[in-house]
Amino acid sequence: MMNNQPPVKGKNMDEVKAVLRHMGKVMIHNWPMKAACIVMAVLLWGTLISRDDSLTRTKVFENVTVSVANQSTLQRNGFIVVGGLEQISNVRVTAEVPQNYYDAAAASSYNVRVDLSQINKTGDVEVPINHTRNALYGEVTDLSVEQVTLQVEEYLSRSRIPVKIKIEGDMPEGIYGSASNIMVDPEYVSVAGPRSKVLSVVRCVAVYDLDALSGDVGLERTACAFYLEDATGKRVDMSNISVTLNGTTIDTVIAEQNLYKTVELPLDPAVLLKGEVADGYRVSNVSVSPESIVMAVRDASSFTGDLKYLEGAVDVSGLAENTTAVLNIIRPGDVINMNSDVAYVTVEIEKIEDSEGTK
Repeated sequence: MMNNQPPVKGKNMDEVKAVLRHMGKVMIHNWPMKAACIVMAVLLWGTLISRDDSLTRTKVFENVTVSVANQSTLQRNGFIVVGGLEQISNVRVTAEVPQNYYDAAAASSYNVRVDLSQINKTGDVEVPINHTRNALYGEVTDLSVEQVTLQVEEYLSRSRIPVKIKIEGDMPEGIYGSASNIMVDPEYVSVAGPRSKVLSVVRCVAVYDLDALSGDVGLERTACAFYLEDATGKRVDMSNISVTLNGTTIDTVIAEQNLYKTVELPLDPAVLLKGEVADGYRVSNVSVSPESIVMAVRDASSFTGDLKYLEGAVDVSGLAENTTAVLNIIRPGDVINMNSDVAYVTVEIEKIEDSEGTK
């Protein structure tokens, strides 16, 4: 028997309203827990996403200096780069980095480099900029400079380039040192670099600065900077040139010099004469050059410094006119150097006026 009664709409609406009221009660009465669940879900989602290595972020490194690899290999092959490397000092590097390692990634992670080992000729050579994929930090996707043009010359090495001393400045006051006894170590060096420059080098010039000396008596050792000269005395540009001693690069040489204390011996004109001039005449003036003798001595404390070192005196006996004489100065055994070996004495003689004012 069929039920032909129509559905009761009011009853269905009441059921819907009951469900909505129940959901509202659930939302209202449990909202703190539900909010906490939402936050935890977001955090969990973020953690899972951050650990997904398949998701990457773009990172840009500015002003990257590209490293230069295998310079020594290039030199062993007989070549050297003399220009063009300045192009790789400010390169922009773009990389795709797994987001888990984004903060830790650095430009050095990708070994961005120019490899010189493949160069096999002189002149202008195109060289690519290489980079390496990193298992942790991803890979480079773009370089602002992808290749550079390098200028290449033949590499040459020469040995036994003599070292010469160039003296500058002034010796400390009261100190003497002979330029002839300056010893330099090493006496010879080796130079290597571009053939065009190395062939022009004839000497290594060490600058011995007297102003830098300590002023102490005894053996002085000084580190001296140097430069290279050609046959005309012009400085050779030392860029790309290495100076070595027994395979070790050096930037100074050592100068050794014995320094001595100086003492001054004044020459008193009054004691440089002997005898009496002619009757009716007198000595009006005596001058001596130099006015004093400066001696460098081994032991200044034992130096007496008197006129016993003069060989005789000027004999003016019976003279009635001006005269000039030369006195030898005897160098004592403990004296290393004197500013002069002789003293020039000039004696001026004039007639004595009589009581009437006539000569």
